[in-house]
Amino acid sequence: MSWVGVDFDGTLCRLRDGLPVSSMVNKIRYFRKKGVEVRICTARVASKYPEEHREQHRLHIERWCTEHVGEILPVTSEKDYEMVLLYDDRAVAVETDTGACKGWLGVVQA
Repeated sequence: MSWVGVDFDGTLCRLRDGLPVSSMVNKIRYFRKKGVEVRICTARVASKYPEEHREQHRLHIERWCTEHVGEILPVTSEKDYEMVLLYDDRAVAVETDTGACKGWLGVVQA
């Protein structure tokens, strides 16, 4: 089953005060109304951290989602081949099989 990933810090939740980024919350609600699974993709729960750390952050994000999105969303640090889209403030979209950057960054050559 396909799913959409949304980064938490700086994408869904503002860094400066923890408030929601309304445009991203609206995207999540849109996808959920269409029956699309949405997962929070965050390094906060990466396997390099102790289990207690991961669990504390997962619970925080679940509470945040309940309050601001209206439901608990799965929290993960992993992507898989069923993920069809990722919203992330640190990512650059790359054209499949070419390495060409999409959007305005496509004009930057390395």
